[in-house]
Amino acid sequence: MKKGLLGSFWLEAVVLIFAALVLLLINEAYGNFATIVQLNSELSEYQHRLRADVMSVHILVHEKPESEDLRQDWETQLTGLFGRMNTNHHQMEEILHSVGLSFDDELHESMDENLENLYEYGRLMISVEGNKFLQTEHEFDGAYESTMALMAAHQQEVKQAISIARAEYREQFEQLMITVLLLFVVMLGLLGWYQYRTARLHNRLQEQIRASWAITDNLVDGVITLDARGIIRAANSAVTHVLGYTVDELIGKSIETLMPPEHVGKHDAYVEKFLTTGVRKVIGVGRQTRARHKDGRLVSIYLGVSEYWLDGKHWFVGVLRDVTRELEHERDLLQAKERAEAGNRAKSEFLTAITHEVRTPLNGIIGPLSLLKSDCLEGQKEFVDLAYQSANDLLKLLDSVLAFNRMDSEHVVLQSMDIDLAQFSKDILREFQITADKKQLALHLELQSSLPSAVRLDVLRVREVVDHLLENAVKFTEKGSVTLSVSYKNSPLSSSVVFAVCDTGEGIAQENHELIFQAFKQVDGSITRRHGGLGLGLAICRRLTHLMNGSLTVQSEPGKGSCFYFELPVELVG
Repeated sequence: MKKGLLGSFWLEAVVLIFAALVLLLINEAYGNFATIVQLNSELSEYQHRLRADVMSVHILVHEKPESEDLRQDWETQLTGLFGRMNTNHHQMEEILHSVGLSFDDELHESMDENLENLYEYGRLMISVEGNKFLQTEHEFDGAYESTMALMAAHQQEVKQAISIARAEYREQFEQLMITVLLLFVVMLGLLGWYQYRTARLHNRLQEQIRASWAITDNLVDGVITLDARGIIRAANSAVTHVLGYTVDELIGKSIETLMPPEHVGKHDAYVEKFLTTGVRKVIGVGRQTRARHKDGRLVSIYLGVSEYWLDGKHWFVGVLRDVTRELEHERDLLQAKERAEAGNRAKSEFLTAITHEVRTPLNGIIGPLSLLKSDCLEGQKEFVDLAYQSANDLLKLLDSVLAFNRMDSEHVVLQSMDIDLAQFSKDILREFQITADKKQLALHLELQSSLPSAVRLDVLRVREVVDHLLENAVKFTEKGSVTLSVSYKNSPLSSSVVFAVCDTGEGIAQENHELIFQAFKQVDGSITRRHGGLGLGLAICRRLTHLMNGSLTVQSEPGKGSCFYFELPVELVG
């Protein structure tokens, strides 16, 4: 809604309605007063005519006609005069009644009676002769004098009534003017209050605008405001740092001044397509593009365009940021990533090759040593067993390095198959029976009663994880027992199997629970000296677990043993 001279359409409407009402009241009061003046003039005219008619009757009656024809003519004139007198008399009454004035009842009756007597006596005077004429003339003159007196009294009454009415209307007019003056004062007060309030709101709005623009002008990103024709109407200081133009140089220029050559001439088509179809390819969508610097070079920017409406006009705001350094940094990071990946591939290839090259002669050592163990001299058996064990330990280390390298290179492919969980668990535990017996450790297997008979999972990877957990439990437990528990969890959303390996070993402190799952990390360096290993086993298990969408956690306290929980989702068979 447009604002008027007073700042508000509705306020101007109220003022105009008030002015119209005042004018209407003044006009009505003036009209009543003018009506009284006109009424006075009309009554005076009617009274003048009535008086003239009565005098004409008096003259006509006293001129006695000499012939019968003349007498009839005079009688006709007399009848016409009296008819006109009655008409004037009743018209005055109607005029007085129309404005609320009327004759005094007695005066009204006397006036009607005298007019009738005047008419009767006049008609008799025209037709009688002799003494009868003289008597009638006397009565006629008496009625005439009485009528003239009543007319004078009536005229005086009318003047008094007119004067009273005029005074009442004048008083009403004065009261109306006082009311109008008071209303005018109140209206001026309201206007003053409104102007004061509007001025305060305007000042507050100006302060908010200045504060908002101060924030906008100090933004790190450049801000440009355009009209619907693509003409730049405002810009902040950051645009200067990005594009080299000062704010004054940009105001009034077309946005195409800042566009790269391939987009020049297409802005109007962009806007028209957006207004007609509503399809947002640029507006409301941030994107990376280029802008033309004042010196002519193209600058890489990130641009976001939004729209708004103000006073029925369509406006656009563009927020831009120089991303040249970011792109250079991304390019450097990409190149570094590619170099790192190339180096990692080279490392993986080297480890695979060197492991293969070491494994071949190592197998050539283990084979003959296994034969010598059964056919060697008594004094040589200890040395042969030591060499055989060391060769096997070295082979396990190579296998761990190769497995970790394979995991690091993401060359692991999962293959699921159906297995019997109970039989699978028994087979795994049987492999560690000999080692446990040598250390006099008890091996236990606990199977949940509701364990399903067959499930589908990656047997090779699951066995690799459980094997390593059992191997660690037997290796790091000096006395007591090692227990493998297998349980099944079922819910409407998923099903999973939990392998728990618990021992009665030394235990692990809380702060080291995550450390043991990191590659090449061990809780105590003396462990490496006593038991060997590179600290890769649990790291490999954790990665395999994540590949199978499972979890591997530990619960342990120093002196109370450890429990490792390996949980992974499974699919029931049948």
